[in-house]
Amino acid sequence: MENKLIITKLNNKIFTMLTDGRHPIEINCYNNEEGILGNLYIVKIRDIVTYLNAAFIDYEPGKRGYYPIDSTAKPFFINRKNTGKVCQGDEILLQVQKEGVKTKDPVFTSNINIKGKYVILTVGKCFVGFSNKITDEVWKSSVKATVQSKCTDEYGFIIRTNAADLTIPQLSGEIDRAIQKWETIRNAALHRTCYSVIQKEPAGYITDIRNGYNNEIADIITDNQMIYEDIKSYLASEQSDDLFKLKFYDDQLLPLYKLYNLEKTLAEATNTRVWLKSGAYLVIEPTEALTVIDVNTGKYQAKKKNREVFLKINKEAAIEIARQLRLRNISGIIIIDFINMDAAEDKAELLAVFQSELKIDPLKTTLVGMTQLGLVELTRKKVRKSLAEQF
Repeated sequence: MENKLIITKLNNKIFTMLTDGRHPIEINCYNNEEGILGNLYIVKIRDIVTYLNAAFIDYEPGKRGYYPIDSTAKPFFINRKNTGKVCQGDEILLQVQKEGVKTKDPVFTSNINIKGKYVILTVGKCFVGFSNKITDEVWKSSVKATVQSKCTDEYGFIIRTNAADLTIPQLSGEIDRAIQKWETIRNAALHRTCYSVIQKEPAGYITDIRNGYNNEIADIITDNQMIYEDIKSYLASEQSDDLFKLKFYDDQLLPLYKLYNLEKTLAEATNTRVWLKSGAYLVIEPTEALTVIDVNTGKYQAKKKNREVFLKINKEAAIEIARQLRLRNISGIIIIDFINMDAAEDKAELLAVFQSELKIDPLKTTLVGMTQLGLVELTRKKVRKSLAEQF
């Protein structure tokens, strides 16, 4: 079935839901307030904390941020002093790397990333890198020389997963557009005052489109006119090949959120218990340090719960856990307590099934293995808040 990206409003929030036609794969929630993640600011260095090799900065009057000073980075100074080091009072172009959480200030970096659908231009990191999900070594070798030739002592490039099927001319075109963007940003920064926002990241639903797998989204559907026009404008200028995917849904009798059962999906995706078709169930418990998932036989009906039954339930659970990790955007350390199995070959088969399902996830997910206590450990890269925190 073809995947669809549904974008709609519910309770004054904007939701994006990626569905495969049978069930949702991924959900994100955005407030109407604009976030600052990814924005580029001309900031002022307020204080240097020598023992932390970091600085506190002001990115707007009265708004403070934290800037770890990376010795390998090359900060873009607006008013560089003769010392060549970051000093109090300096004005520097920085990018928001992490938004502020609770009492923590937002974190800034001088390693600026200019993101496109296929390529990321990396200011201060002058090398060629490839997404870990691109495994075709022949293709990587064929394009590396071309990409390397476009690197300078100022910037390099990371080739994203979506680029895996591109020809060299297509990839070169994307790289040239990224270079042009950076040159426009750099020239603008030299003529702007402190606290200026040199570039804003697009709205969250736009970045979901930009960061989505190339062939993963067949249709982009929204029932909000403002969102529709915003996406149309973005696609026309940045991803014209995907413009045909955009569709406007207009049915006031059956809103988009009802058509796709968004409210029910949100309730299920934030519930502690997840039922499986067999009658078994998962218990998903996030804690401060990690997330714990427990597999239970529940209502599973069998005359005898033997080795084959336990393996069957565990494999069903593994497939659903992989889906829930992405759906709920669970990240960090994850510990799973599957139903105990004694046979080594059963454990190996379970881990193989689990690994296969985890590879579908666009975020880097590492299956560490099974401990001596029979617990399965894995880690998932943190990019944004979990769905429960967003919602």
